[in-house]
Order: sequence, then structure tokens, then C-alpha cells
Amino acid sequence: MTQPESTPVAPPQSRPAEPSSCGDCRFWEKTVQRNGPTPAYENFLGECRRFPPTTTGSGEYLAFFPATRHSVWCGEFAPRAEEAAHG
Repeated sequence: MTQPESTPVAPPQSRPAEPSSCGDCRFWEKTVQRNGPTPAYENFLGECRRFPPTTTGSGEYLAFFPATRHSVWCGEFAPRAEEAAHG
């Protein structure tokens, strides 16, 4: 019995090519966090401003942008204007 030929499969890509993380995106805005474990940690948190904020649905009017770390990524990445001009 003949074994079928195996087709090489590329390993899954864990993240897109750099730079394409939230910290490099034109829609991401660093937020001021005063309760991080270290001062350096506070520089890595921000909000995605790609879409309007979502509301809580409670009686009070509260709206939130998605909070992210600078190193995560999504499919909506767009380079900052200064990066696009040099890219």
C-alpha cells in the first residue's frame, strides 16, 4: 500500500509582521494609568479609538473604548500618519 504524499503546511502565524501592534496604530491612544504595578507598566496601556465607544446599558450614561496593551494586535491596524509617510 502506498502512503499519500504529505503536503508541507506552514506553521500558523501568531502575529502579523511588525510594526502592526496597537501601540503603532493610528487609532490607539495611550491612557494615563496610575495604579499599575510599576511606572513602566503604565506606558503600555491604552484605548482603541477605531470605532465609537460602547455604552454600558445601565441607567447612567457611561461609554467605554476597548482597553488594550500596546503589544496586542487586530485586523483593523492602520499605521500612524508619520509612519505611513515614511513607510
